[in-house]
Amino acid sequence: MKSKLLVFSVCLLVFAGCNRELPPTLDPVRGPARVVVGQVVTCTTRVHTLSGTLFAVRFAWGDGDTSDWSDYFPGTKGATASHVWRDSGLFVVKAQARDSSGLTSEWLGGLRLEALDSSIVKWLVYVGSVRATCPAVGQDKTVYVATDAGLAALDSAGHEKWRDGQFGYDHTPVVGDDGKIYLLDNRLQVIGQDGSVLQTDSLVDDRLLCPALGPDGAIYASRNDTLVALNRDGSLRWEFAAYGWAQGSPAVGTDSSVCWVLMAPSDTPTVRVFKPDGTPKWSASVNSPHWVSAGEGGSFVVVADSGLYTFDSQGKVIQQRSRDDELSGPAVVGTGSTLYTANYNGLFVDKPDTLASYQIWGWYLCQSVLQDGSGNLYMGGDSIDQRSYQNFYRITCRDSRWESRWTIDVEDMVYASPGIGPDGTVYIGTRDGWLFACRGLAPLAAAPWPKFGRDSRNTSCAAPR
Repeated sequence: MKSKLLVFSVCLLVFAGCNRELPPTLDPVRGPARVVVGQVVTCTTRVHTLSGTLFAVRFAWGDGDTSDWSDYFPGTKGATASHVWRDSGLFVVKAQARDSSGLTSEWLGGLRLEALDSSIVKWLVYVGSVRATCPAVGQDKTVYVATDAGLAALDSAGHEKWRDGQFGYDHTPVVGDDGKIYLLDNRLQVIGQDGSVLQTDSLVDDRLLCPALGPDGAIYASRNDTLVALNRDGSLRWEFAAYGWAQGSPAVGTDSSVCWVLMAPSDTPTVRVFKPDGTPKWSASVNSPHWVSAGEGGSFVVVADSGLYTFDSQGKVIQQRSRDDELSGPAVVGTGSTLYTANYNGLFVDKPDTLASYQIWGWYLCQSVLQDGSGNLYMGGDSIDQRSYQNFYRITCRDSRWESRWTIDVEDMVYASPGIGPDGTVYIGTRDGWLFACRGLAPLAAAPWPKFGRDSRNTSCAAPR
């Protein structure tokens, strides 16, 4: 028995001695995957060791700079340091540890980090996956974005003000004149600026992507095959049995009339326009309509499987353009009533005074573009060969030629349409959860329908307010 105890004791001493002679090891370095040049960034790691041993840690930031050694601390405690990158590019952050006896580890735990050009990106923040929706920006510059982790509200610097995780991420938020947020999530949810749910309205469903807000306080949505207009207190203003399922979102025209497009039987109108009091104004039929935007003088632009249709204020087709492939979002009606539409084959331009359509950008695009007051277009997409939406562009027309002014590699798909704040900041969300705030050159264009949802608040209303 004594010999066994002796052997066991010797093994323990040898084992402990071996551990004292081994250099320390580290956990992977943790920190953000993307930052903006000039932003203060904090990274952390943790040392693996026997209890009671003291260690110091330092970080190599990948840009030629290395932090000072930290004070000695117990190995069970994490190490933290901060850094500011002065140049854009890709960097690998590593850490090194040494114990109080002087044993030093290799550089370990590499974190791949991208520093983005601060002349293009103001800030970015992880919010959760953003799909085919559009951020809304209130008059107080609060940014509202629907994510797979709920509806998030952020201030103009990207700091989260509140989040409600009960709401889904496949519907676009709309901000009213009074600052309330309107969101279709099973039913119409009316949310206060502090994130509290003020009312839930069962008179409408969530078939549409978002409601439209009229200049007189009306809320336009749908319920099954019925078109619905509500008052702001949730009471019913009027309804109409359309015998078809509403698509996209309604649009309020410059004359305050409201238009829905529907999937309906062949003997039923698929485009219906009403006066604000619910009186039918006109109706028409096109094959499989999906989206509607408002143009000048009470006109509406309908995106359908069969192409692009512009109806005047009396329901007469004044422009019709065919497309080989289905368009991926509503038409943008830009300055001079120029139409911009996107699909898998790129971005197309239709001018009202010509019969020809022409392609200005040969990329694989998703949803709608945005036009600012300087004529720049913002959009998400990538090359048609790669079949992915991993870039965000600002393009400009110079000497009758369109060219990219900058490109951001967002590294994952962009299904969303861009939003814009009153100061011209452009917002885009990505499928992998990042919200980018980009430096725009001008506020939103003074055009009939310059973006998804028409304005910064996504009201889908072109009428004077």
